[in-house]
Amino acid sequence: MTLSIQALWPSFAVHAACRFIQGGAGAFIFFYTFLLSVQLFQGQQQVFAMTAASTALNVAEVLGSFLGAVLFDTWGQMVVFGFLAVVSVVNQVVLMFILYQIKASPQHSPRLDEYELAGQPRNNNGGWQRLKDLMKSRKLACAVLMIMMSAVVKGSVEEMLPFHADHEWGFAPLQIGQLFSIVAVGYIIASVMTGKLWQYLHQFRILFAAWWLAALGFVAYCVFAVASYNKSQPLLWCALAMYGACLGLTHTPAALLLADAIEHEEQESSKDAVNGIWNTMWEAGGSIGFLLGGLLAEEHAEQLELTLVYAFICVVAAGGLMAVAYWPEDKSARNHGSAAPTKASNPEMTPTISAEKLKEYGSMGY
Repeated sequence: MTLSIQALWPSFAVHAACRFIQGGAGAFIFFYTFLLSVQLFQGQQQVFAMTAASTALNVAEVLGSFLGAVLFDTWGQMVVFGFLAVVSVVNQVVLMFILYQIKASPQHSPRLDEYELAGQPRNNNGGWQRLKDLMKSRKLACAVLMIMMSAVVKGSVEEMLPFHADHEWGFAPLQIGQLFSIVAVGYIIASVMTGKLWQYLHQFRILFAAWWLAALGFVAYCVFAVASYNKSQPLLWCALAMYGACLGLTHTPAALLLADAIEHEEQESSKDAVNGIWNTMWEAGGSIGFLLGGLLAEEHAEQLELTLVYAFICVVAAGGLMAVAYWPEDKSARNHGSAAPTKASNPEMTPTISAEKLKEYGSMGY
């Protein structure tokens, strides 16, 4: 609806109001996309789901810039918003069709875990205490730090790049859109590679993520450091592809670390809260990056200074990730998230379900 309004009545006030509404609606979509990936999948399927969601969200944003440039260059502003409005309606129709196809069983009821089936007590910690325990997760701390830093860099680079390409390199809108498509290709390849490698990295996951976060800041600086990119476009394409790859190698691990942190949490409210914190930091980092990039969009020297500062901060943040991940753990807090005994710590707790129980729950659809 808002896109249709923007197409029919284009003005600064209309665009500002519609963007505000779109931002609020998009926050819900972004939030629940990752949360559903955690809740609906497990193991390697969850890794694939998180990788796909991360890739789709960011690639759609980058490719949208290219498609928007093509439409704007060919037919003008009204067609851009009109096209997006039509695509949004089609998307909703397809989504409703998919939801209609997913028919719940008439005997469906909330899934019980194995301890409920065996009649054994679950962890009885209060919701607030469980949330505080979850907040102590090192994986969560690393995921939040990574996502915020990568969002800041991403926001600034993608805000400054169109102005820089226009003013410094003399590129037309369509050429600028092609630059973003190169970023998308690098991101896709890196995200897929991360998803494939994640299960094999194990204790080296933080080291892997920290390395590429440091590389992201350096490559972001290189994108703006060479003034003669317009005379050697293959060199520019390599720099942009590397930037997209580094972005994928930082954003995707941040999403996967979030999934690792909350995968075994029983309380849905705790998962919601932690996922909300992660998404808030992503949106806040992106907003800061877009703000700084927009303020310096016309100033090439200041752009170099900003990206140089980002390179330094990314190195510091990478060091922070390593410190958080490998700092010696306090013995008294080693089991902070397991107030109730588990199967791993007490094999005698392995649930046993009687034949009568199995028959009872089998008749309920389990």
